[in-house]
Amino acid sequence: MAARKTRETAGCRRALEELISLTCPSQANELSNRLVDRFGSLGDAMAARAADRTGILGDVPEVERTIQCLRRTMNHILRGRIEQRRVVSNERALLDYLRMAMAFEP
Repeated sequence: MAARKTRETAGCRRALEELISLTCPSQANELSNRLVDRFGSLGDAMAARAADRTGILGDVPEVERTIQCLRRTMNHILRGRIEQRRVVSNERALLDYLRMAMAFEP
């Protein structure tokens, strides 16, 4: 179980590092580590409030803009999947959508 969690966390760090490297390659490793250390996973970092991420990202606003762009894209895809069906097909799909759309909202 602990090994699986370690692999998942490492995957989260790598994915965030790749995303951050699009706009800030020199700090991608450091910033991805900070985000995962603070939020626990890629999903939680993406779902966090912008103000909370900005506190971690500091003086690299272009990374937050990249994350916001990806969030809008993900929301569009998830919303499209839900709108194509009359009813959300299963609980997992609903929870995925709600987590992305509403997690960490006040």
